[in-house]
Amino acid sequence: MNYLIKSKLTSIWVLFLCGVFMSSNLTSKNWLNHDAAEWWIVNDTVMGGRSASELLVSKQDAFMRFTGNLSLENNGGFASTRSHTPAGYFGDAEKVCIEVRGDGREYQFRLRSDRNFDGYAYVQSFQTQQNQWQSFSFQLANFVPQFRGRLIKGAPVLSADNIRQVGFLLGDKNPGRFQLDFRFIGAC
Repeated sequence: MNYLIKSKLTSIWVLFLCGVFMSSNLTSKNWLNHDAAEWWIVNDTVMGGRSASELLVSKQDAFMRFTGNLSLENNGGFASTRSHTPAGYFGDAEKVCIEVRGDGREYQFRLRSDRNFDGYAYVQSFQTQQNQWQSFSFQLANFVPQFRGRLIKGAPVLSADNIRQVGFLLGDKNPGRFQLDFRFIGAC
């Protein structure tokens, strides 16, 4: 009897693991810090705007939710969240992948090569489909260095071993509610 129970439990465990690994087409190591205290919000309120956002953690479903209201009042128009990454985490990767579920809006995936609060970011935009999990793969060579929405000329090329922050920004100039879930950030 014990053997039968162990055998059934082992079979269930194997099926579970297969389901977990087959549920995503991303095969690399996932860096996703599910500790909300390690992420911070940077909205247009730093310049007098009125956008509001928050980061929620769904540990049960293993994703994070960046949500809020984008406002254009007082020359506002952006909401963002970001977190530090461990030094060297992305190694020598040429691509970074994310897995997100959005609301049909265009967001930016942003990487920084320092741990500073202000400064330029390397940016790639992506278009979400409403309530659909999507995987995006970004070549590091295609990230565009920007500072407050302006292109930075002469910035060093981004390399994976220099990535120190990851984050998301909404600045599509469409006021209203937004929601972006994410469950994977990693080299691919």
